Amino acid sequence: MGSTGKDLGPVGESSPNGEMKHITLYHGSFIDFDEFDYEKGKQAKAGGADQYGQGFYFTSDPEVARMFGDIIYTVDVAYSTDFRTAKKTGREKDFQYNKKTGYWVIPANKSKNLRIKKKERVQ
Repeated sequence: MGSTGKDLGPVGESSPNGEMKHITLYHGSFIDFDEFDYEKGKQAKAGGADQYGQGFYFTSDPEVARMFGDIIYTVDVAYSTDFRTAKKTGREKDFQYNKKTGYWVIPANKSKNLRIKKKERVQ
């Protein structure tokens, strides 16, 4: 559940014509940074950090993000293509959503689709 009180899972939200949609997601980290850069982040990660695939991990719940660090990033994620649309159109998918964990994985090469709106250190 996100801060809007509804499930923000991506089912049916992909745009068949490639028009970008936006969603606000949260990322928790112990590292302070100003942009998502996979190569820099890879150096700081411990083993198992890419358990569900290479990329950046997000959640729709800021409380879940707190489990992964004391800095919570509120991030605008732009996307146009989910898995189903990618299969139909042949376009590369912009994210992977894991229903079991509720995590969104944004591929490393899609970092240009990520914009930090706010970062906040929590106690």
